[in-house]
Amino acid sequence: MPGKEQLYRRLSVRECARIQTFPDDFIFKYQDVADGYKMIGNAVPVEFARNIAIKIMQDLSIPQRYGKIYQEKMGREHVEDSLVQYSS
Repeated sequence: MPGKEQLYRRLSVRECARIQTFPDDFIFKYQDVADGYKMIGNAVPVEFARNIAIKIMQDLSIPQRYGKIYQEKMGREHVEDSLVQYSS
């Protein structure tokens, strides 16, 4: 708003990174601050990407595709361990 510019400030690159769920210790390398904003703005949020990857791995997991035959052949413990691996 004209005349009220002093009431507003731009978010820092680090604040934008937090919104995108980047860890606080993640290091961004850029020379111009505009490049930092662009880098963060073009990124897929970290937690969103992680959750999508977990879901894809669960949906494509061998136990679901081959079901009972795989469980009998490999043993139930192996199947449960492989599912836990993708959900943590």
